[in-house]
Amino acid sequence: MTTYNGYEYNEFGVCLNPDKPYQFGKDHYYYFTIEVSESPKGWTYGYQWSCGTSGGGSPCSPTWKTFPCRSKAIVACARLLKKNFTGNRGQHFRAELDRIIAEESGKKPHLKQYSIFDYLND
Repeated sequence: MTTYNGYEYNEFGVCLNPDKPYQFGKDHYYYFTIEVSESPKGWTYGYQWSCGTSGGGSPCSPTWKTFPCRSKAIVACARLLKKNFTGNRGQHFRAELDRIIAEESGKKPHLKQYSIFDYLND
């Protein structure tokens, strides 16, 4: 077993404790879950989804695709999941995935550490 920044991976490269930043849906027939974890190779995503009689999932594993940051992994996962929700029942899920994509793609605030000498630059 391997550990990286608090994420534990089994001998097959599957994360055993991924973060689940987004879950949507009430019942077990229509839902999705986005999972992310960090590894030495970068951020990776996993997911679970169900849309009536079809569904699927994939665990977080850095053995297939990694991203430079958490947000890019979430956006890639949301775009992948969006393809699975079709028809009238899927419109709410597509709208939620579009919201997630917009939220995670937006500019993140950059924090600046001020020092006691910043007044000299004014």
